[in-house]
Amino acid sequence: NNGLLWGYANRLFQIGLHKFPNCTTMRIAYALFLNEKMGNKNMAINELIHAEKSMPPFDEQFVIYRYKKSMEEEMTEVHTEDNSTGAQAANLDVISVIAYENHMRQCKEQIEKAAYYHMEFWTELQQMRPDLAKLSKTGSKINTTIADIEDHWTRLQKINPNHPKALKMYGDFLMEILNDKEGGQELISRAKDNVASRTAAVPNFSDSNAGNNIAEIWMAMGGTDGSPYVIASGEQNNLGEIMQINMGMCRAFGYTKNELVGKKIELIMPSLYAKPHEGFVKMSLQRAEENAQNDDKPGKSADKSSTGRFVLGKHKSGYLIPLYVETKIFSLVSQGSIIGATFKQEKKNYAACYLLLDSNLEVVGVSSLCISTLGLSNTILRESKVPINVLIPTFFEEQIREGMKSKDGATVGVFY
Repeated sequence: NNGLLWGYANRLFQIGLHKFPNCTTMRIAYALFLNEKMGNKNMAINELIHAEKSMPPFDEQFVIYRYKKSMEEEMTEVHTEDNSTGAQAANLDVISVIAYENHMRQCKEQIEKAAYYHMEFWTELQQMRPDLAKLSKTGSKINTTIADIEDHWTRLQKINPNHPKALKMYGDFLMEILNDKEGGQELISRAKDNVASRTAAVPNFSDSNAGNNIAEIWMAMGGTDGSPYVIASGEQNNLGEIMQINMGMCRAFGYTKNELVGKKIELIMPSLYAKPHEGFVKMSLQRAEENAQNDDKPGKSADKSSTGRFVLGKHKSGYLIPLYVETKIFSLVSQGSIIGATFKQEKKNYAACYLLLDSNLEVVGVSSLCISTLGLSNTILRESKVPINVLIPTFFEEQIREGMKSKDGATVGVFY
C-alpha cells in the first residue's frame, strides 16, 4: 500500500543523502517527495535550505527558490482561509525555520570569536610579563561572547532541541573551549543518536508487528527526532506490548532494541507504577473510544494526555529516571488501538536526588545520584527497609508536610 511504499522511499532518500550529503539534485527531489507524498512542508523547506548551502549552479538555485516560495505561499494560503488565529499560526513554522538558521549562523560566528579570544588570552598569559590590562579586556570579551553563545543556543533549543548539526557544534564548543567534557560528550551522543534515527528513518515494516499506518504514527511521534519515544499495542490480547522504539529510547533507559520490543511497557516503570498501570491504560482507551465515536477519520489521535506530565521511569540498572511524558492513542482500522509516548529528559542546573515512597512511606526506589549524595543504593533497599523519617526526621511534622504540598516545597534536614 501507499503508506508502506512511501516509508521505504523515505528511507532510501535518507540513506542516499547520508552517503551523498552535497548532492543538491537528490536533496531537491527529497524536498518534493516530503511535500507532495509525505505532506510535510516544514521538513521540505528545511531540505531546500540545506541544498542552498551547497552552492548549487544557477539553474538549481532558481528551482530551489521557486519551490520554497511556492511551499510558503501554500502554507500561508491554507491557514489564511481559517480565522485570524489560524492565520498567525500559519507562518509560524516558516518563520521558525528562518529564525533557526539565523541563530545557528550567529552562534557559529560567536563560537569562532570565543576560540580566538581564548587563544589571545592564553598567549598573553604565557608571556614573561603579561599585560594585565589586555588580559582584563580580553577576559571581558570572552565573557560577553560566551553569554551571546548561550543566548543563541537557548533560542535554538526552543525551536528545535534535537538538530544533530547544532548539537555537535555546541558539544564541540563545550569540550574544546570551555573544557566541559561531560556536557559536550552528552550533546555529541545525542547528535549521533539523531543521525542514526534519521538514517533508519522508518522501521522495518515487513515484520509482523508493523501495520498499514504505522509509518504515519512513526512520523507523528517524531520519527526523525532523537527524543525517546515508544509505540505500544492498545489491543486487549497484547495490551502494552512494545511494538517500536527509537535509539533515543535505548539510550535513555539503557536497553537494546531487542530487549524492549515485544516486552510489556511496564518493564521501564518502577514496580509501584507498573502494578496499576494496565488498569489506567484500559480506562484511557475506553475514554478515548467514547470521545472518538463521532470521529470517522482513521489514524487520527483519539486521545491525548496532558503535555509534559512528570513521571519517574526505571533504567535497566534499576535506578529512577526523571522524565516528562506525552501520550497519544491512535485508532487504526488494521491494527486497532495503538499507544504512543514521547519522553523528554529533565534538565536541571543543580544536582537532584529522587526517592520513590510506598504507602508505608518507605523508600522503594532511588535515582542514581542518591548513591553518592545519600549513600542509598538499590542493594541497600533490597536488603533492608528505609523509612523516610530515617533520612528526614522532620518529615511527619505538620508544618513540613504542608510546605511540601506547596509549589515552592519545604526545606528539610537530611541525615545519612
